[in-house]
Amino acid sequence: MDETKEGVPPAYSNDVPDIHDEKPTGRVVQEEAVHSVALAEALQGSKPSLWSKNMLKLYFIMGKNTIQTTSFRFV
Repeated sequence: MDETKEGVPPAYSNDVPDIHDEKPTGRVVQEEAVHSVALAEALQGSKPSLWSKNMLKLYFIMGKNTIQTTSFRFV
């Protein structure tokens, strides 16, 4: 059985350079797999904030509902 320099059988050796072995020349383009292009563009334009007006409304509603459900047992 013929073997290459590394001791790997010829069926497993790859003398063709892989495209990932070469360093990119020029502009690098980053690709992302997204489900919704509109959502990805909206998130890229303005990052979500934990203290925005709508998030404070959500916290208030969730807190109110939590107090209501826990105090319901004591009434």
